[in-house]
Amino acid sequence: MENNKIYIKEVERYLKEMKRRKRFVIYSALVSLIVIGYAIFLVWRTWPIDSWSISNAGVFGDSFGVLTCFFTAFAFIGVLINIDMQREDMARQQRNIDHQNFENNFFQMLNHLNEITKDLTVISYEESIGRNTEAVGRAAFQKIFKSLKDDFQFKLLHIGDDECNSSFIVERYEEFWDKHGLHLGHYFRWLYHLMAFVDKSEAEDRAFYIKLTCAQLSSHELLLLYYNASFIRGKGFKNFLIKYNIMSNTESEDLASITHKLLIPNVKFWGES
Repeated sequence: MENNKIYIKEVERYLKEMKRRKRFVIYSALVSLIVIGYAIFLVWRTWPIDSWSISNAGVFGDSFGVLTCFFTAFAFIGVLINIDMQREDMARQQRNIDHQNFENNFFQMLNHLNEITKDLTVISYEESIGRNTEAVGRAAFQKIFKSLKDDFQFKLLHIGDDECNSSFIVERYEEFWDKHGLHLGHYFRWLYHLMAFVDKSEAEDRAFYIKLTCAQLSSHELLLLYYNASFIRGKGFKNFLIKYNIMSNTESEDLASITHKLLIPNVKFWGES
């Protein structure tokens, strides 16, 4: 998709250059026709010419004085047009520079997000094998989300309170954050600043860059992002989830409870319109 955008821009630039050359040819031909036409008109009006001499030729040349005034005016107008075209070129070049700077910063931030993801490590005790296990990178997000989901489902099974936005859900998430906030805090802060950077930019296709960012995230990261945006700690994400339809490739059945999709009613999951 990005290659197509670059190709389209190159085609547009080529078409603009062709239009300029076409205008130059047309204006040159028009000036030439005016001069030749005026010369033919003078010859026709003064024909037959009694004698050919340098003095008569000078008089003939002086007769173009009226045209000289027009050409001077046209030249001044041409200078103004050229200045305007140069201003457009400079503005376009500045936009290209700004866009290049935006993309450089964006991909640097995206790379740093990936580094944060790769460095994430979770150590937990596994009762089934009787020892600690270590999960790194996206495997850590999988383990973290499983912890959240199991906790929700266990408490729901024994308490049976599944009211959205109830104190039950808030308390369960706060307990979860006390346990895993140390792992997720830096990750979510950087992800938020990355999305905010794109959202506040003047890039033409901000949704493309948000989608590109989300394409780097696993399903478990997206689900954790949804829960984080549902509560006060991550409320800044809520607008992004709705505005850019971030959860559209994630199934609501993967949540701890299907009713949790109502935590943010305007968010659309897979298959919802």
